[in-house]
Amino acid sequence: NHFTSPAIVNGRKTTRKVSYVYFRSLLDFLDFNCYITLEKGGVDKFTFKNGYYEILESTSTSCVFQRKLNDLYNTVGDHPAEQLTNVIFLKNKKKEFVTFNTPSHVKEKKEYIDAYNKFSLENVVSGRDRVYDVQIYKVYNDSSFKRGARSFMRDSIQGLPKEERLKLKVNGNKLCCYDYKAFEPSITYSMSQEVMECEDPYQIELEGFDDKLLRKLCKKALLIMLNAESKQEAKEAFNYTIAKEHNLDKLFEEYKIPTKYIPSNIIMQKLEEKHHLISHRFYKGMGKEVMYVGSLINDYVVGSMMQNHKVLVLSTHDDFMCDESYRETLYNTMVEGYSYVTGVAENCRITKEQ
Repeated sequence: NHFTSPAIVNGRKTTRKVSYVYFRSLLDFLDFNCYITLEKGGVDKFTFKNGYYEILESTSTSCVFQRKLNDLYNTVGDHPAEQLTNVIFLKNKKKEFVTFNTPSHVKEKKEYIDAYNKFSLENVVSGRDRVYDVQIYKVYNDSSFKRGARSFMRDSIQGLPKEERLKLKVNGNKLCCYDYKAFEPSITYSMSQEVMECEDPYQIELEGFDDKLLRKLCKKALLIMLNAESKQEAKEAFNYTIAKEHNLDKLFEEYKIPTKYIPSNIIMQKLEEKHHLISHRFYKGMGKEVMYVGSLINDYVVGSMMQNHKVLVLSTHDDFMCDESYRETLYNTMVEGYSYVTGVAENCRITKEQ
């Protein structure tokens, strides 16, 4: 009768499920009224063996949303957004949501999120002829409240291209934007109580490679090296990323690589040598811990600007936007937040994006 597991709300299992019968009725209603075009799947061929039916061929059900549904959504009228109630999520290593008992520091974090969400509803975030609901929720990883904890938005402006994000306005006012540069490497150095002396942690020398392409590859590799549980896992993940994201034939024809091969081992080795002060952090699955420290910095900046200056800050991982009249205040708060959380001010590098 149901095809979902019970919903978990702030760590507690509820009785909420999706009814198979009612979901089918909803699809039929939308299809009948031309809000969607429904292509129903089914079993095309089957056989009967040992008392059981075995499916040989089948097709999936699919639907396409029609303009009529979009027009209906745009003409129903504006309804005030409701404040989110489910704002804390915990995933296990299989990336499944699980129940949990809420520790005291997570209860405090929920209070901060509730305060931010209430405050965000008092402001209007607009762009591209629409209004965005920027309420946040947090996702912790690996069944631990010390891993992950990245904040996500209800209407994900994180998914917008940067040029679109920079066009957003809060209460009709233009925004300034500052960005922590090399956020993950700098945090890793700070966690190790070391100073990141290199100007660009993603830059190495490799003859015959286009500089921009090589830097992009190094950035991917370094993040993988921090997240992977072993060196072999990192090599496999990096090679998979190269195969998925790059056309080697095209890169070779454009003279961006010297041969139709990207030496992943050499790139990783050069990064290990460049970052020998933190190389003991590689291949240990440290990525989620680094992400957790980053989330603490994020929350400090956003929370401090809200509490002390009554200013809404929009954060997308490592960049922060707010009313441009608070430009200097935002910059100083970002420096303060980084130093407060990590204890190492030297690694804090901030650039102006807008």
